[in-house]
Amino acid sequence: MEVRKSDNTKEEFSVEKIKHGIHEAYDSVNEVYPEALIESLIKNMFVYDSMQTSEIRRQVEETL
Repeated sequence: MEVRKSDNTKEEFSVEKIKHGIHEAYDSVNEVYPEALIESLIKNMFVYDSMQTSEIRRQVEETL
């Protein structure tokens, strides 16, 4: 499944990329990375082909 980036290019959807971004955000504020919360977030995301990265970001921010 591919996602559409803000510059309109497409790349393969990556759960690891989402986890990495969340991990970096927690590290930047010296907080512990809640693995169970992140796993739950990933399982409950609504993901579809050609989804925009801004929609992924919105879902992550809304959940956190």
